[in-house]
Amino acid sequence: MQDELCTFFFVWHSQEVCFPSYQVACMATDEEGMVYDLSPLSLMSGNHVSRYRDATGHVLKFAINVCRSVVVGYAIVCRYQAAICMENISLADGHNK
Repeated sequence: MQDELCTFFFVWHSQEVCFPSYQVACMATDEEGMVYDLSPLSLMSGNHVSRYRDATGHVLKFAINVCRSVVVGYAIVCRYQAAICMENISLADGHNK
């Protein structure tokens, strides 16, 4: 019998190893005094993600959260208080900012 080498990668969500989430008031007021509640755009267990190709051809990935910090973890490594994180996914090592 021959054993095959296997690699297992597990992802599970746990608050036990997370940085504290940074959250701010989630209201915006326009110039006419109308108040808008932005809290429905806030995500607790994920991020809004967008990709963009810049003029040099690099592909940039943006992780965005509204009124709270970006959820760090698998595939997202940012400062724990950041509300937006940019990663140059064209580069091998990422370079998150």
